[in-house]
Amino acid sequence: MPKKQKHKRAQSSSDAKKRAQSSDATPGTSMSRPALLAAAVCAVAAVVLRSARLARPEVMPQRLTRTMRVRHARRTVPCATTSVCGARPCDRVVIDDWLPPAEIDALRDIARRGAAAADAAAAAGGPTIIDINSGFVMAPGARLVNLYQAKSKRKPFGGEDYELYRSVIRRLKAEVEAAFPRASALYFTAPTFLTRLSGENATWEASEPHDEYYQWHVDRENTPHYEFSGLLYLSDYDEDFEGGLFTYDDGSVVEPRRGRLNMFASGAENKHRVTQVTAGQRLTLSFWFACDPAYEFRDFLDGQAHARYRS
Repeated sequence: MPKKQKHKRAQSSSDAKKRAQSSDATPGTSMSRPALLAAAVCAVAAVVLRSARLARPEVMPQRLTRTMRVRHARRTVPCATTSVCGARPCDRVVIDDWLPPAEIDALRDIARRGAAAADAAAAAGGPTIIDINSGFVMAPGARLVNLYQAKSKRKPFGGEDYELYRSVIRRLKAEVEAAFPRASALYFTAPTFLTRLSGENATWEASEPHDEYYQWHVDRENTPHYEFSGLLYLSDYDEDFEGGLFTYDDGSVVEPRRGRLNMFASGAENKHRVTQVTAGQRLTLSFWFACDPAYEFRDFLDGQAHARYRS
């Protein structure tokens, strides 16, 4: 087991605590002028850094460990199928330290509050997914709750949470666009969610297909319009949790590390699975992009329940 104190690592910095304290803010709260300026500066810096990474990619090792730090690692993978995207690479790309620690802590806190609002305790074990865009939370046993339709409870998210989530998703889109040049445009699609895999209950067993997150799968075979997949890790392998390795069917492995961005084409060339988490909590932001505009999902982030792509 990881050391006890590692599992009790503080879940948020002082910046994230401020976000938590403002969780009952009005969802439509606008950002201040200094915040907008800071966001613009960050966006420009991200473009510069992205250009530098793309200019000199590293070769991805067979096993990318948590302690390795890569600026931009790529493994070339031939495409297994054609795509509505047209000509495109089907590679695997990893970028470390992609998100600042304060924003990682804030996303971790959003996941904590979302799961708590749905009464999905980590101590129960198993997978929980939290989609703050649509309001849906799926707990172990395929128990589905919509936080925005639960009138008896205060909504767990506020304006700053939505602004952060929107900013991260849009920055992720720009990163995927740069890493995977295509003939067509790219569209953010549903769902996108925070995932918590808990190994805190040694007796937990899967009771529904949703619970069996550790099975081999191909993203596009589960959802045909997926073209590019991505995972932003919010916890550290062997520090925050045990197990939970991201593994491709050719034997290559990516160990989760806070701020590590893992991107890949969604087809059969990148069949993968996550090994079962046996201790602690593994937190991830999962996202997908499509090339078919019919599947574009607006980043609503307005505290309202949304079950359709555009409304």
